Amino acid sequence: MKANPAFSALLILVCVLPATSQQVWHYDLRPGDHLVYSYVVDRDVSSGEGQIHTKAIFNTHVLVLGENKGHLSVGFQRNRESVQLIEYREHGKDKLKQELPDFEQTMSKRPVRFEEANEFSITGEALTYWQAAREDRSKIMMAVHEIETLPSKAVNVGDKWQGHNLLGLEFHVAAPETISGKACIRVEGSRGEDRLTYWWCPAIGTIGKVEVDGTYSIYESTVHEKLSFELQDKKHNETAAEWLKSPDMQLGTMNALLVSRWVPIQPNLLDSALQSSDAQVQADALAVIYQRRLEWPDRDLVKLAQSSDAQVKRIAKEILDPVSPQPIPQVGKCTQPAHTYPAERPGTSLRFMRSEKYRGEPYMLHIPIDYRGNRPFPLLVYLSGGAGLAMDAVNTAEDVIAPSGYLVIYPQAGDFWWKPETVARFAALFEEVLQDLNVDRDRVYISGFSNGGTGSLYYATLWPQRFAAVVTMMGAGVCNSEIADQLANVANLPIQLIHGDQDPIIDPSCSQATFDAVRKLPPKLLPALHMLKGRGHEITLDGDDGLTLPFVADKLRTPWPAKITAKFADTTYPRQYWVELVAKKSGLATIEGQIKPDNTIELTTKNILRVRLLLRPEMFSSTSPIKVVLNKTEIYHRELEQDCALLQQSSAGSQDSSLGYTQALEFDVSP
Repeated sequence: MKANPAFSALLILVCVLPATSQQVWHYDLRPGDHLVYSYVVDRDVSSGEGQIHTKAIFNTHVLVLGENKGHLSVGFQRNRESVQLIEYREHGKDKLKQELPDFEQTMSKRPVRFEEANEFSITGEALTYWQAAREDRSKIMMAVHEIETLPSKAVNVGDKWQGHNLLGLEFHVAAPETISGKACIRVEGSRGEDRLTYWWCPAIGTIGKVEVDGTYSIYESTVHEKLSFELQDKKHNETAAEWLKSPDMQLGTMNALLVSRWVPIQPNLLDSALQSSDAQVQADALAVIYQRRLEWPDRDLVKLAQSSDAQVKRIAKEILDPVSPQPIPQVGKCTQPAHTYPAERPGTSLRFMRSEKYRGEPYMLHIPIDYRGNRPFPLLVYLSGGAGLAMDAVNTAEDVIAPSGYLVIYPQAGDFWWKPETVARFAALFEEVLQDLNVDRDRVYISGFSNGGTGSLYYATLWPQRFAAVVTMMGAGVCNSEIADQLANVANLPIQLIHGDQDPIIDPSCSQATFDAVRKLPPKLLPALHMLKGRGHEITLDGDDGLTLPFVADKLRTPWPAKITAKFADTTYPRQYWVELVAKKSGLATIEGQIKPDNTIELTTKNILRVRLLLRPEMFSSTSPIKVVLNKTEIYHRELEQDCALLQQSSAGSQDSSLGYTQALEFDVSP
């Protein structure tokens, strides 16, 4: 499948900068250089219901921390100085005065300092992932930076070239122009309604100004954005120690130290950061110590381990009490191979799938700042509403997710999550992530809002053995026929439903009906239902009244429940816990299974032609022979086999050692 064009157009806006006719342009940046930009974000959102106009002003600091084999380590910190709600009209009426208090309250809860970092070649080519979540919830901002890639060869005025980006902006050198008294060259790029203009200034070896004018759709609204960066100053011979003492530069400096672990750290460099009043600065400093395995006085760490900030406390404790090597997995008489995982770049970044069928398909991934691959982390799968765009999910979760300590997958749908092709792509992505990251397989959670709220419960019906809990926000639940048919599959899962009682898009009665239906299953754990008073269709992870993460925090998966009900509409995803559908009749197929204390497996089936049991020692209470009773007829009575090769093969196939099995029994079902 080709990359979704809507995603490319809305999420990726990368420019390529020009060169002079005399020589190839290179950035003239050295360790200790410090660029200061003024930065304005002007946004107008219009729909059939009205118009909203906002303007935010930032100062940004670009900090060059080090150079290694021609590669530069650069930190960025963007500090919001002001934000204004300029216009708010609803159905032709001016509502600015009424809306200002809510706007100001919302903005007061958002951070005012934002950081990222990257490594660059001297031509500005980024050598690692860019941060997807930026200082504003924009769909073009994530790929617009103060440092952009320069072309590999010289160009003349009038020359055109295609940018190396998914949007495919075509650039041309427009004309020489003076910016703030500096001789520069204006370059223009465009595609459709999107425009990007920037000024390359050879005398100072950097970009003097960038302007972006872009339009995109979100839900039923059109967003028109204008972004501008303008260089104010270029300083030289400063130090990381100086930057770490300034709140305007601490986070950008720290982020570069996290991304570029080859940048040297002098003794006591982190002291000012550890003593900062900003908890995020403290957490970043602790993460640098943890990631680099630096020796640090316990007196500092003990104090921080008592912090009121959960992220600071968590990382300080990780340093004080290092994780012991994970024991080699043992299943009965079988020893499973241990896996090692590399460290990852922290933050939320745009990634692309690599499996053959879906190569190049986009998704986003959040890596906690203290993840280094040596211990398993919990994983949250978060599905977006609307068209299922990953960026929408990031924009409604990042403030909550960033300090949480969760790995997070933001998949990309571009459609309803229950469409067969979308489901298949998600299944491939999920296995890729499990293969790449040290995920705690017993702490994998799935959630989403609107379209994604429906999708999260649907995916739980397909793969209940994968998840430890489900939270659906504003989802359709049993109002979706695919979920209604297979709802019994989630009887062993903790489920929380959140809905606004004034939702005009998906009727809140759908969540109420789902709650009632789950209670009748009966479930292993009663579901939770929260009808939020006065709320419409705007509940997401960062606006769920703090319900989602506390709900999942203590939930652990049960991979081999003693009692299951498995319903199958088809054989596409045939496994439910320890039963697998091999062949079925027409109509909805059902398998009800129970493992009794005497090692008897009782199965009752409907519309089933052939079934397979996937067995391992932990499923049984003793080493006595197992007995299988199928539709009240005993068909098997023998000791459990422990085929270690089968265990290894089946564990690798699912990317989950707990879902591997030592014996598979297959039976025909008599008419």
